[in-house]
Amino acid sequence: MMTRPGWGDRRVARQTSPDARTWSDLELIMQPDPADPPQVQLYGMPVVPYEGQFVGFLWMAHFSNAHRLERFNRLWGPIDCQLTYSFDGVHFQRGLREPFVALNEPGRPASGVVYPTGRDLGLGRR
Repeated sequence: MMTRPGWGDRRVARQTSPDARTWSDLELIMQPDPADPPQVQLYGMPVVPYEGQFVGFLWMAHFSNAHRLERFNRLWGPIDCQLTYSFDGVHFQRGLREPFVALNEPGRPASGVVYPTGRDLGLGRR
């Protein structure tokens, strides 16, 4: 399972379970690094198996202001998606640091947030 390490922690972590009752310790998989734009946060990363490997859809949140939150889950900024890949489902790599699914121009559908999961692309149906 891909998850966040904790409330408000916008990195990607992994947990495993043999029975969906007992879970392993969290293992950090991915976090922003110096090659990312300033103030970017990793919002999530759905992963699907594909031809013996794994494809991840890394949701990149560009929360680029300092507005005070008036309630939980009210963040300001667009979210796009970068492509990640793994040969073992544990160690993920990021290719080019550009959107795999880009946002449309403001005012058009999909201009603010895009959450690809892989199901819509026909991945993971094997």
